[in-house]
Amino acid sequence: VAQVVSTTPSYQNLTFSGAGVKTPASGTLSIAGNWDCSSAAALNTNNTTISLTGNLIGNGSITQGTNLITVGGDWTNTGTFTATSAGVTLTGSSKQITGSASGITFTTLTVNGTYTNNNTTGLTVSTALNGSGTLTQGTNAVLNISGTIGTLTLTATASPNTVNYNGSGAQAVKGTSYNILKINNAAGATLG
Repeated sequence: VAQVVSTTPSYQNLTFSGAGVKTPASGTLSIAGNWDCSSAAALNTNNTTISLTGNLIGNGSITQGTNLITVGGDWTNTGTFTATSAGVTLTGSSKQITGSASGITFTTLTVNGTYTNNNTTGLTVSTALNGSGTLTQGTNAVLNISGTIGTLTLTATASPNTVNYNGSGAQAVKGTSYNILKINNAAGATLG
């Protein structure tokens, strides 16, 4: 059945399982360990903030609300992620991002740690990719940048990997070394 998940107290590890949608209460859902999201999670109902120290795993869909999701571990959930402008912040060290077979889309992605994109079907950032950390492209990984890219360090030398600038407006291309660089932008691009 559908369940409401309390945001107090904080959790060590948290598992969502079963067919019913899980709806966290308002406030901050704090998880010190891992979150196995194998059921649909409706964060948008109460605009729940997520503060996750460990890994996000499982195959359930996640619908973000108007508050931030912070993850300190791997993002390996294979369910559909419906992002909002509230954004996702990744803070872990030597972690990875993978997603569903159809790829994963973030609206705003802030990388303040060190992450490797291992998503071969496409990691898309539709509005802003930024942060104080490093995003490394894994072998065969695809990164689609539809918006802006800020000050984070982008390492895109793995052979092969593809970085695709495909925004609807003019874009600034990050000044770095690329293995495969695609500019699919009719409005043009400025090379960094």
